Amino acid sequence: MRLLAGTQIWERITPLLRDRDDIFAALAHIGSNADSLLPLRAGATIITDASESSIREGATDPEVLLAWVKRGVKVFSLPGLNAKVILAEGTPALAVIGSADPSWSSAHTYYEAGIITEDADSVAELRITLVAWLNQTSPRAPLTQEWLAQAIVFYGSDLLGDSGEDSVGTGSVGADSVGTPASGSVGNPAPTTAIAPTSAG
Repeated sequence: MRLLAGTQIWERITPLLRDRDDIFAALAHIGSNADSLLPLRAGATIITDASESSIREGATDPEVLLAWVKRGVKVFSLPGLNAKVILAEGTPALAVIGSADPSWSSAHTYYEAGIITEDADSVAELRITLVAWLNQTSPRAPLTQEWLAQAIVFYGSDLLGDSGEDSVGTGSVGADSVGTPASGSVGNPAPTTAIAPTSAG
């Protein structure tokens, strides 16, 4: 087990994960530079808070999520998620558990802390937790390219206030016309059976 602490812990996390296609993660918020910190590849699964409110507040960048989905990453939304955990399957399997989201502030400004462990019990417990969260996501299916493309329009709109309506298009894009991950209306049917990522099986 290794402890990471300070304002640049992603400098140690990123090299460990850069070439892995077996990542299963739950990260509360996704910053605009997240792909440089966590360059997910096809086969990866990530849970984040991609609710409309989180996107409107600028906490999660749908453009990054869209790039991941186009790459073959499965992206799920769990409103209210505040965890920052990453499981890398394979040999050796390892878990990263800490306070840092993949964002510019976490990579350069905030004092963050976390641990990296290959302990088999910790890895197994994290896997169980991630699968349990996956089955609580809303909607119960990966986010679509179509919804994420529309979410880009209202990304950060709450930061602009009413004056930003014309520039971000919030007046024409809403829950009725787009659907949100929080409501489950993103054009994906909700599975009736439990789901699990390919890499965890």
